[in-house]
Amino acid sequence: MRETLFRFIAGLVCRRPAVVLLPALALAAIGVALASRLEMHTSRIDLLSPENRAVKSYAEFTREFGTANNIYFIIDSPSLKTSKRCADALAEEISKHPAYIRDTLHRFDPKRFESKILLYLTPEQLRLVAEYLDEEAGLLEALVGAEDLNVVLSTIEGLAEKRGEQGFRHPATNLEMAALAGLLESINSYLWEDDRDGVELLPSIVSGALPLGVLDDPEGYLVGRKGRTVILLARPDSEKEDSIEFLRPMMGALIEAREKVLEQFPGVSVEMTGLPTFAYGDLRVMENEMPWLSLAALLAVIAVFLLFFRHPLEIFLAGLTVLLAFACTLGMTKLLIGHLNIISSVFGLAMAGLGIDFGVHFIARFNDERRKSAVFEDAMRNALVGCGPPVATGAVTTAAAFFFLAVTDFRGLA
Repeated sequence: MRETLFRFIAGLVCRRPAVVLLPALALAAIGVALASRLEMHTSRIDLLSPENRAVKSYAEFTREFGTANNIYFIIDSPSLKTSKRCADALAEEISKHPAYIRDTLHRFDPKRFESKILLYLTPEQLRLVAEYLDEEAGLLEALVGAEDLNVVLSTIEGLAEKRGEQGFRHPATNLEMAALAGLLESINSYLWEDDRDGVELLPSIVSGALPLGVLDDPEGYLVGRKGRTVILLARPDSEKEDSIEFLRPMMGALIEAREKVLEQFPGVSVEMTGLPTFAYGDLRVMENEMPWLSLAALLAVIAVFLLFFRHPLEIFLAGLTVLLAFACTLGMTKLLIGHLNIISSVFGLAMAGLGIDFGVHFIARFNDERRKSAVFEDAMRNALVGCGPPVATGAVTTAAAFFFLAVTDFRGLA
């Protein structure tokens, strides 16, 4: 039965090649047309079953609260005041794109925390604060009532002498040093900036001595450790914030907003980071490079075979056959599934390596038969009858192995 089938195929190939080639070319052309409309689902959520309980919970959460994967803008300039103004302008520009960004955060209202600061401390921290207030009441009164910088510095000098006598082993020493650093930073900003609003001593001291305070900045801005950077968080408004369909317009809008702000504030640096930013870069690489990598893989495989077989035309035709099959596969993918995901999109590379093996087996056998017989049709028939069944068996078993991935709940492979 098998021998009869492959003898018939050999006769058809030799006597009616157009009957074989034209349908193959037509199917490949239809496959290319369908593949041009093949969608690319790049969200990691698309890799999981929508019936999965955790996936459903995540979808409900993001619909109500937005995604937890924020985009972070780090705004840096020589002046903290300039960084703050730039952050305000950037937040205003980003707010013009509500279709992509649900909200931004770069500043808290300190007044909302004035009566609640102690609620953020542990019982042990509260006990230490109470003891410190009893012990250093005079110091704090002197700082609050200071009318000039000399009084502040002399008060600090007295505290330093006291701690020195104790060998700097007092439990509050580290916090006092942090508070002193916060105070000196405020004084330094006051001296070097043209717009001087004055220095509020107590907020500067408390903000530097976290966890006694809630915010690093008296005005409520999210200030970085450098003391002159401001951090702005933008929250995407999508449950699939890592899909290229959403990322492309969203990132375009954010980049445009950043460019507009940079024009207003020359000399300011605004950098972007966060998981959506990384995903956008990765997915752009996948979208733009995977087709070319698949083609490059096929060409590399052909080049390797040329080193051994030395029959360029035959190897070229084997590679062309794989391309035709690849086009048909993508067309069927469009009809049966409708899309590729970030895992299935790389199977083109696997097809280049696995698919050409079958053609190479046939070419090797055909060349061997040609050395035995000068009649082309006899060599073709013997090659197909001899290696056709095992090659077909190998193709079917490979297809069956991949087919069983369809039963998994992991849609990335199914």
